[in-house]
Amino acid sequence: MADNWFYAQDCRTFGPFSEAQLKDLAVGGKLRPLNIVWKEGMTEGLVAATVNELFPKGQAKPLPAATAR
Repeated sequence: MADNWFYAQDCRTFGPFSEAQLKDLAVGGKLRPLNIVWKEGMTEGLVAATVNELFPKGQAKPLPAATAR
């Protein structure tokens, strides 16, 4: 059985998605590196940027916070 992935964004839950669909969401920018993701059976979610091979190289790095001048 395929893994069913979910993610949380703006206090909403999205899914289920296959692993391939989740990767497509990451590449397309709908899934952000700091979103929480999980799959069925997990007791805790993970920060999306920590999931191996989810984002293309370099895309998973969150942008630095803006500083006031």
